[in-house]
Amino acid sequence: MIKIIKVKHVFVCLLFFAFHCAGQSNDSRKFEDIISDAVVELPSAELTESDFFKSIDNLSIIRSFQVQEQIDWYLGYDYAGTVTAFERSQKYIPAIENIFEKEKDLPSELIYLPLLESGFSPVAVSKSNAKGLWQFVSVTAEELDLMDDSYVDERNDIRKSTKAAVRHLKYLYSIFKNWEFALAAYNGGAGYVRSIMSKNPGMNYWQLAEANKFKRETALYVPRFAALLIIQKHLKSTTIYPKLSDLKYNYMKVTIETPATISDVSKSFGISEKKIREFNPQLKGNVIPPYYKTYSLLIPDSESIAMLN
Repeated sequence: MIKIIKVKHVFVCLLFFAFHCAGQSNDSRKFEDIISDAVVELPSAELTESDFFKSIDNLSIIRSFQVQEQIDWYLGYDYAGTVTAFERSQKYIPAIENIFEKEKDLPSELIYLPLLESGFSPVAVSKSNAKGLWQFVSVTAEELDLMDDSYVDERNDIRKSTKAAVRHLKYLYSIFKNWEFALAAYNGGAGYVRSIMSKNPGMNYWQLAEANKFKRETALYVPRFAALLIIQKHLKSTTIYPKLSDLKYNYMKVTIETPATISDVSKSFGISEKKIREFNPQLKGNVIPPYYKTYSLLIPDSESIAMLN
Protein backbone atom coordinates (compact mmCIF):
# COMPACT_ATOMS: atom_id res chain seq x y z
CA MET A 1 0.00 0.00 0.00
CA ILE A 2 1.40 3.37 -0.97
CA LYS A 3 1.44 6.22 1.51
CA ILE A 4 -0.97 9.05 0.73
CA ILE A 5 0.33 12.45 1.82
CA LYS A 6 -2.49 14.67 0.71
CA VAL A 7 -5.78 14.49 -1.16
CA LYS A 8 -7.20 17.69 -2.57
CA HIS A 9 -10.39 18.13 -4.55
CA VAL A 10 -9.19 20.35 -7.35
CA PHE A 11 -12.00 20.60 -9.87
CA VAL A 12 -15.48 19.46 -10.75
CA CYS A 13 -17.11 19.43 -14.16
CA LEU A 14 -20.87 18.83 -14.23
CA LEU A 15 -22.71 19.19 -17.53
CA PHE A 16 -19.81 21.41 -18.47
CA PHE A 17 -20.90 22.76 -21.81
CA ALA A 18 -24.46 23.28 -20.63
CA PHE A 19 -23.08 25.43 -17.80
CA HIS A 20 -20.75 27.49 -19.96
CA CYS A 21 -23.24 28.07 -22.73
CA ALA A 22 -26.36 28.58 -20.62
CA GLY A 23 -26.01 32.36 -20.60
CA GLN A 24 -25.88 32.77 -24.35
CA SER A 25 -28.78 34.70 -25.87
CA ASN A 26 -28.61 33.11 -29.31
CA ASP A 27 -29.67 29.59 -28.33
CA SER A 28 -32.77 29.59 -30.53
CA ARG A 29 -30.93 30.86 -33.59
CA LYS A 30 -28.92 28.67 -35.90
CA PHE A 31 -25.20 29.30 -36.01
CA GLU A 32 -25.30 29.96 -39.74
CA ASP A 33 -27.88 32.73 -39.20
CA ILE A 34 -25.77 34.35 -36.48
CA ILE A 35 -22.72 34.46 -38.75
CA SER A 36 -24.56 35.56 -41.89
CA ASP A 37 -26.34 38.34 -39.98
CA ALA A 38 -23.00 39.53 -38.63
CA VAL A 39 -21.51 39.60 -42.12
CA VAL A 40 -24.44 41.63 -43.48
CA GLU A 41 -24.51 44.07 -40.56
CA LEU A 42 -20.79 44.81 -40.49
CA PRO A 43 -19.53 47.79 -42.44
CA SER A 44 -17.04 46.92 -45.17
CA ALA A 45 -13.88 48.14 -43.51
CA GLU A 46 -10.42 46.72 -43.13
CA LEU A 47 -9.89 44.67 -40.02
CA THR A 48 -7.63 46.56 -37.65
CA GLU A 49 -5.75 45.63 -34.53
CA SER A 50 -8.20 47.03 -32.02
CA ASP A 51 -8.95 44.29 -29.52
CA PHE A 52 -8.69 40.73 -30.77
CA PHE A 53 -10.95 39.16 -28.17
CA LYS A 54 -13.50 41.98 -28.27
CA SER A 55 -13.71 41.58 -32.06
CA ILE A 56 -14.62 37.93 -31.47
CA ASP A 57 -17.29 38.86 -28.93
CA ASN A 58 -18.94 41.38 -31.23
CA LEU A 59 -18.18 39.30 -34.36
CA SER A 60 -16.47 42.19 -36.11
CA ILE A 61 -13.60 39.80 -36.80
CA ILE A 62 -15.93 38.20 -39.37
CA ARG A 63 -14.70 40.99 -41.65
CA SER A 64 -11.77 38.68 -42.25
CA PHE A 65 -12.64 36.30 -45.07
CA GLN A 66 -10.03 33.92 -43.66
CA VAL A 67 -11.99 33.65 -40.41
CA GLN A 68 -15.14 32.85 -42.39
CA GLU A 69 -13.23 30.19 -44.35
CA GLN A 70 -11.92 28.59 -41.17
CA ILE A 71 -15.40 28.46 -39.62
CA ASP A 72 -16.55 26.65 -42.76
CA TRP A 73 -13.56 24.30 -42.46
CA TYR A 74 -14.25 23.33 -38.85
CA LEU A 75 -17.99 22.89 -39.35
CA GLY A 76 -17.59 21.28 -42.76
CA TYR A 77 -14.60 19.29 -43.91
CA ASP A 78 -13.14 18.83 -40.40
CA TYR A 79 -16.48 18.50 -38.63
CA ALA A 80 -15.69 15.11 -37.07
CA GLY A 81 -12.37 16.35 -35.75
CA THR A 82 -14.01 19.48 -34.35
CA VAL A 83 -16.62 17.42 -32.49
CA THR A 84 -13.88 15.19 -31.08
CA ALA A 85 -11.82 18.18 -29.92
CA PHE A 86 -14.78 19.75 -28.09
CA GLU A 87 -15.67 16.36 -26.61
CA ARG A 88 -12.14 15.90 -25.27
CA SER A 89 -12.04 19.42 -23.88
CA GLN A 90 -14.71 18.48 -21.32
CA LYS A 91 -12.12 16.37 -19.51
CA TYR A 92 -9.36 18.96 -19.31
CA ILE A 93 -10.91 22.45 -19.38
CA PRO A 94 -11.72 22.48 -15.63
CA ALA A 95 -8.07 21.79 -14.69
CA ILE A 96 -6.84 24.40 -17.16
CA GLU A 97 -9.45 26.92 -16.05
CA ASN A 98 -8.39 26.40 -12.45
CA ILE A 99 -4.89 27.61 -13.38
CA PHE A 100 -6.03 30.50 -15.59
CA GLU A 101 -8.36 31.83 -12.89
CA LYS A 102 -5.26 32.91 -10.96
CA GLU A 103 -3.99 34.90 -13.97
CA LYS A 104 -6.16 38.01 -14.00
CA ASP A 105 -4.11 39.68 -16.75
CA LEU A 106 -4.63 36.90 -19.31
CA PRO A 107 -7.80 36.68 -21.43
CA SER A 108 -9.84 33.69 -20.30
CA GLU A 109 -10.43 32.72 -23.94
CA LEU A 110 -6.87 31.42 -24.09
CA ILE A 111 -7.95 28.32 -22.19
CA TYR A 112 -9.34 27.12 -25.54
CA LEU A 113 -6.03 27.40 -27.41
CA PRO A 114 -5.53 23.59 -27.13
CA LEU A 115 -8.56 23.22 -29.44
CA LEU A 116 -6.26 24.53 -32.15
CA GLU A 117 -2.94 23.21 -30.90
CA SER A 118 -3.77 19.61 -30.09
CA GLY A 119 -7.50 19.03 -30.37
CA PHE A 120 -7.30 18.77 -26.57
CA SER A 121 -5.25 15.58 -26.71
CA PRO A 122 -2.52 15.64 -24.04
CA VAL A 123 -0.60 12.98 -25.96
CA ALA A 124 -0.73 14.73 -29.34
CA VAL A 125 2.55 14.82 -31.28
CA SER A 126 3.09 17.10 -34.30
CA LYS A 127 5.30 16.59 -37.33
CA SER A 128 7.90 18.84 -35.65
CA ASN A 129 7.70 16.64 -32.51
CA ALA A 130 5.80 19.24 -30.51
CA LYS A 131 3.89 17.49 -27.73
CA GLY A 132 1.00 17.82 -25.34
CA LEU A 133 -2.11 19.96 -25.03
CA TRP A 134 -0.06 23.10 -25.67
CA GLN A 135 2.30 21.58 -28.26
CA PHE A 136 5.75 22.52 -27.01
CA VAL A 137 8.86 21.55 -28.96
CA SER A 138 11.77 20.34 -26.84
CA VAL A 139 13.72 23.63 -26.99
CA THR A 140 10.78 25.71 -25.75
CA ALA A 141 9.91 23.08 -23.14
CA GLU A 142 13.46 23.22 -21.78
CA GLU A 143 13.29 27.03 -21.58
CA LEU A 144 10.05 26.67 -19.63
CA ASP A 145 11.54 24.08 -17.24
CA LEU A 146 9.41 21.20 -18.46
CA MET A 147 11.29 18.00 -17.75
CA ASP A 148 11.77 15.20 -20.27
CA ASP A 149 13.63 12.13 -19.04
CA SER A 150 13.16 8.38 -18.79
CA TYR A 151 10.29 8.78 -16.28
CA VAL A 152 8.26 11.76 -17.50
CA ASP A 153 7.70 14.13 -20.38
CA GLU A 154 6.12 17.12 -18.69
CA ARG A 155 4.95 18.54 -22.01
CA ASN A 156 2.17 15.95 -21.57
CA ASP A 157 1.49 16.97 -17.97
CA ILE A 158 -1.91 18.67 -17.94
CA ARG A 159 -1.15 21.07 -15.09
CA LYS A 160 2.56 21.73 -15.57
CA SER A 161 2.25 22.27 -19.32
CA THR A 162 -0.64 24.69 -18.73
CA LYS A 163 1.40 26.67 -16.21
CA ALA A 164 4.24 26.76 -18.74
CA ALA A 165 1.82 27.95 -21.45
CA VAL A 166 0.64 30.74 -19.16
CA ARG A 167 4.22 31.93 -18.66
CA HIS A 168 4.96 31.67 -22.37
CA LEU A 169 1.83 33.54 -23.47
CA LYS A 170 2.49 36.31 -20.94
CA TYR A 171 6.06 36.59 -22.20
CA LEU A 172 4.98 36.82 -25.85
CA TYR A 173 2.37 39.46 -25.07
CA SER A 174 4.97 41.47 -23.15
CA ILE A 175 7.03 41.59 -26.35
CA PHE A 176 4.33 42.42 -28.91
CA LYS A 177 1.64 44.15 -26.77
CA ASN A 178 -0.83 42.71 -29.22
CA TRP A 179 -2.60 39.34 -29.17
CA GLU A 180 -2.59 38.73 -32.93
CA PHE A 181 1.20 38.98 -33.06
CA ALA A 182 1.64 37.17 -29.72
CA LEU A 183 -0.45 34.24 -30.99
CA ALA A 184 1.41 34.23 -34.29
CA ALA A 185 4.64 34.05 -32.29
CA TYR A 186 3.25 31.16 -30.25
CA ASN A 187 3.01 29.32 -33.54
CA GLY A 188 6.03 30.56 -35.47
CA GLY A 189 8.35 31.81 -32.77
CA ALA A 190 9.00 35.32 -31.48
CA GLY A 191 12.17 35.73 -33.53
CA TYR A 192 10.40 34.79 -36.75
CA VAL A 193 7.49 37.17 -36.18
CA ARG A 194 9.78 40.04 -35.21
CA SER A 195 11.78 39.44 -38.38
CA ILE A 196 8.66 39.63 -40.55
CA MET A 197 7.53 42.79 -38.75
CA SER A 198 10.90 44.50 -39.16
CA LYS A 199 10.90 43.78 -42.89
CA ASN A 200 7.38 45.15 -43.25
CA PRO A 201 7.13 48.14 -40.89
CA GLY A 202 3.71 49.58 -40.20
CA MET A 203 1.74 46.52 -41.32
CA ASN A 204 -0.56 44.79 -38.86
CA TYR A 205 -1.02 41.04 -38.55
CA TRP A 206 -3.99 40.90 -40.92
CA GLN A 207 -2.20 42.93 -43.57
CA LEU A 208 0.90 40.73 -43.33
CA ALA A 209 -1.21 37.59 -43.58
CA GLU A 210 -3.18 38.94 -46.53
CA ALA A 211 0.08 39.89 -48.29
CA ASN A 212 1.49 36.36 -47.77
CA LYS A 213 4.37 37.66 -45.68
CA PHE A 214 3.93 34.87 -43.12
CA LYS A 215 4.35 31.19 -43.82
CA ARG A 216 0.96 29.59 -44.41
CA GLU A 217 0.61 27.98 -40.96
CA THR A 218 1.29 31.25 -39.13
CA ALA A 219 -0.93 33.23 -41.51
CA LEU A 220 -3.84 30.90 -40.74
CA TYR A 221 -3.13 30.44 -37.04
CA VAL A 222 -4.98 33.51 -35.74
CA PRO A 223 -7.99 33.11 -38.09
CA ARG A 224 -8.25 29.46 -37.05
CA PHE A 225 -8.20 30.32 -33.36
CA ALA A 226 -10.75 33.07 -33.93
CA ALA A 227 -13.00 30.62 -35.78
CA LEU A 228 -12.82 28.08 -32.96
CA LEU A 229 -13.56 30.74 -30.34
CA ILE A 230 -16.61 31.92 -32.29
CA ILE A 231 -17.84 28.33 -32.49
CA GLN A 232 -17.22 27.87 -28.77
CA LYS A 233 -19.02 31.09 -27.82
CA HIS A 234 -22.07 30.09 -29.89
CA LEU A 235 -21.77 26.37 -29.32
CA LYS A 236 -25.40 25.77 -28.39
CA SER A 237 -26.50 27.11 -31.77
CA THR A 238 -24.30 24.63 -33.67
CA THR A 239 -24.96 20.99 -34.55
CA ILE A 240 -21.92 20.09 -32.43
CA TYR A 241 -23.65 20.74 -29.13
CA PRO A 242 -26.16 17.84 -29.20
CA LYS A 243 -23.28 15.44 -29.89
CA LEU A 244 -21.45 16.36 -26.66
CA SER A 245 -21.98 14.16 -23.64
CA ASP A 246 -23.31 15.47 -20.35
CA LEU A 247 -20.73 13.61 -18.30
CA LYS A 248 -19.90 14.45 -14.72
CA TYR A 249 -16.19 14.75 -13.98
CA ASN A 250 -14.92 14.83 -10.38
CA TYR A 251 -11.17 14.74 -9.90
CA MET A 252 -8.72 15.02 -7.08
CA LYS A 253 -5.07 15.94 -6.80
CA VAL A 254 -3.45 13.21 -4.75
CA THR A 255 0.06 13.58 -3.33
CA ILE A 256 1.84 10.32 -2.56
CA GLU A 257 5.20 9.33 -1.14
CA THR A 258 7.74 7.69 -3.41
CA PRO A 259 8.91 5.13 -4.29
CA ALA A 260 5.64 4.11 -5.91
CA THR A 261 4.26 2.80 -9.19
CA ILE A 262 1.11 3.34 -11.20
CA SER A 263 0.19 -0.23 -10.25
CA ASP A 264 0.44 0.73 -6.56
CA VAL A 265 -1.83 3.74 -7.08
CA SER A 266 -4.28 1.61 -9.04
CA LYS A 267 -4.55 -0.94 -6.25
CA SER A 268 -4.78 1.65 -3.47
CA PHE A 269 -7.57 3.65 -5.10
CA GLY A 270 -9.35 0.87 -6.93
CA ILE A 271 -8.93 2.75 -10.21
CA SER A 272 -7.66 1.20 -13.43
CA GLU A 273 -4.12 1.94 -14.57
CA LYS A 274 -5.59 3.09 -17.89
CA LYS A 275 -7.67 5.75 -16.14
CA ILE A 276 -4.68 6.95 -14.10
CA ARG A 277 -2.60 7.28 -17.27
CA GLU A 278 -5.43 9.14 -18.98
CA PHE A 279 -5.06 12.05 -16.57
CA ASN A 280 -1.34 11.70 -15.95
CA PRO A 281 -0.02 11.20 -19.50
CA GLN A 282 3.36 12.63 -18.55
CA LEU A 283 4.30 9.28 -17.00
CA LYS A 284 6.30 7.21 -19.47
CA GLY A 285 6.41 3.96 -17.59
CA ASN A 286 5.01 2.30 -14.49
CA VAL A 287 7.40 3.94 -12.02
CA ILE A 288 6.56 7.30 -10.43
CA PRO A 289 9.67 9.56 -10.68
CA PRO A 290 11.82 8.37 -7.75
CA TYR A 291 13.87 11.57 -7.46
CA TYR A 292 10.90 13.33 -5.83
CA LYS A 293 10.08 12.62 -2.19
CA THR A 294 6.42 13.15 -3.01
CA TYR A 295 4.55 13.29 -6.31
CA SER A 296 1.11 14.63 -7.22
CA LEU A 297 -1.31 12.84 -9.51
CA LEU A 298 -4.74 13.65 -10.86
CA ILE A 299 -7.17 10.81 -10.32
CA PRO A 300 -10.94 10.42 -10.70
CA ASP A 301 -12.85 10.87 -7.47
CA SER A 302 -14.04 7.68 -5.84
CA GLU A 303 -15.88 6.66 -2.70
CA SER A 304 -12.96 4.33 -2.02
CA ILE A 305 -10.88 7.35 -0.97
CA ALA A 306 -12.70 7.18 2.39
CA MET A 307 -10.90 3.92 3.14
CA LEU A 308 -7.54 5.72 2.94
CA ASN A 309 -8.24 8.34 5.58
